[in-house]
Formats: sequence, C-alpha cells, structure tokens
Amino acid sequence: RGAATGKESSSAPRYRPGQRVRISGLATKPELNGVAARVTIDGFDESKGRYHVKPDGGKSTVGIKPENLEPIVDDMDELDSASGSSTSSVEPPRARVAELEAEAEALRRQLAEVRDHAEARATAAAAEALAVAARATAEAKAEAETRSAAEARAAAAE
Repeated sequence: RGAATGKESSSAPRYRPGQRVRISGLATKPELNGVAARVTIDGFDESKGRYHVKPDGGKSTVGIKPENLEPIVDDMDELDSASGSSTSSVEPPRARVAELEAEAEALRRQLAEVRDHAEARATAAAAEALAVAARATAEAKAEAETRSAAEARAAAAE
C-alpha cells in the first residue's frame, strides 16, 4: 500500500492515490485499453507489482502493471503548468471535497431561491384569499342590510 519498492521499476512512473490514468496495452483485458481510471487509495500493491485502479464507470477495481498506465493530464494540470503553479501537493480527495462543497453551496442557493419564490406565491395566494373573503363578507353584510331595510319598509307599510 502506498510507497513502491523493488517490484515497481524506477523508470516506471509513480502514481498517487486519486490520480487519473489511462489503461493501455492489456492483452488479457483488451476491453479496458483506452479506458480512463483513477488510482485507488490502496495505490501500489508491492506483492503483485500492480496499481489498484478503478476504471471510469466500473464498479470494481483492477490491478494494472505500471507499464500499462499513462497519466492523464487534466485541464487543471495544464492551467497550472501554464501559470507556473502546481496542484500536485493538493490531494485529489480534498479537491473533490472542495468541488462537492461548491456544488452543495450552489444547490443551497437554488433551494433558497425556490423557497423564497414559494413563500412569495403563498403570500400572494393568502392575500387573494383574504380579499375574496373580505368581498364575500361585504356582499353578505350589504345583502343583510338590504333585507333588513326591506323588512322595515314592509312593516311600516302594514
């Protein structure tokens, strides 16, 4: 787990957990050739001389020799090399956590907007209901007054 020893050749690239790689040159599982994967937390298995990787879209990990892996340079790596900075010291799980936290914050903002919109609609609906009730009450009161006045006129006429 983790650090490589004698089984990993010194000329082979060393991959860190979370690093993106592309599988190539497999004879026993050619369907994995060209597939992107991520080095798992288990990293390099010294006893088998293989990296534990999880292919994109796959449910399980596979052991792949270092010579059958190529690093994938993502947009962030390209941006960093162009700017002269480096994210290699940032652990990929932390970067993913930051990405997920940003997504969660965006979802919280959307939820607040939806909630505010729902509250505004509920307030408008309540105001409309109060206006309808006020009109109905005024109509009922006017009808009662009209009936009362009619009864009073009828009583006076008798």
